[in-house]
Amino acid sequence: MMIYVQYFGGQYDYVKPDMLDNKLMSGEIRKFLRANGWAVVGQDPIRKPDSDEHHYFGKERRRSFH
Repeated sequence: MMIYVQYFGGQYDYVKPDMLDNKLMSGEIRKFLRANGWAVVGQDPIRKPDSDEHHYFGKERRRSFH
């Protein structure tokens, strides 16, 4: 499963879900594509992973590309 993202430099790419979390935490991602459209960092609600453990009990909304 890959997630379509846009970096702050304007480039687009596909990243794995665990890399999305890392890139969001490091501030590299401007927006990423969910099933219902683009999620804009700093504007749309985005879950924040715990330090070493990823506990999220809501619906999975990240769009997968095969």
